[in-house]
Amino acid sequence: MRSGPSLQVAKMPDKFPAGHDSRVQGQMPSRDVGPFSEILTSSKDPIAADILRCLRELKACTPEGRMSAGICSNLTMLGCRDTWSLAPTLQTAFAEWPEFSGHPDYPVPLAGWSPEAAYYNFPSWEGEYGAARMRLLDFLIGYFEERTNA
Repeated sequence: MRSGPSLQVAKMPDKFPAGHDSRVQGQMPSRDVGPFSEILTSSKDPIAADILRCLRELKACTPEGRMSAGICSNLTMLGCRDTWSLAPTLQTAFAEWPEFSGHPDYPVPLAGWSPEAAYYNFPSWEGEYGAARMRLLDFLIGYFEERTNA
């Protein structure tokens, strides 16, 4: 069992603050995620540190070493928690990526395709679509390096 900082649970706001920027039908928070913004930018955030470790491992993998799936599934395969616990933190980061598709579950865009259709119809790590996923991976590494002071 790991020991570490104690978990502090923040009360979820009943309503989003005035001016809240909802990106995808109320699914994607804006940059200011209220009581969670401090957690997402804390250098003591164990989830962010774990994600960064796994993102770096994924970047170092050969194409054959990566699972033929997206970043989230590969992080889970590398032992970085489960997809459900990663999703909120990763989805917040995805929304900051300049190329973000607008879909929190399928963040990588491909011209002429919906984000979900591109995910299921193109190799995850090859061609134009794979190059976009690698750009997202590089962006995420920088994003989490900033937030963990690593």
